[in-house]
Amino acid sequence: MNTTKTTLRNENVYFEYRPEQGEVSFRDLKDYYNETSGFNKSKRGLKKAVEEIAANFTPETKFWHIVETFTRNKIRVHTYCAMD
Repeated sequence: MNTTKTTLRNENVYFEYRPEQGEVSFRDLKDYYNETSGFNKSKRGLKKAVEEIAANFTPETKFWHIVETFTRNKIRVHTYCAMD
């Protein structure tokens, strides 16, 4: 089992996976006013979803691409405005 933290970043989004805790966090780097952020609420299938995100991560990947990937893989996520 891979226990190495995975960090992905481009000009649109920051993504971090901590496998030992089974946690993911991500932030929209373009939304300066709301600081839109998210994290996982479920863990089953998380590794598969993270592998898909990592394999498809490009300079054009955006916050909502990550949310859509989790939704497609039936991973519940919570998104919120960190500015609030």
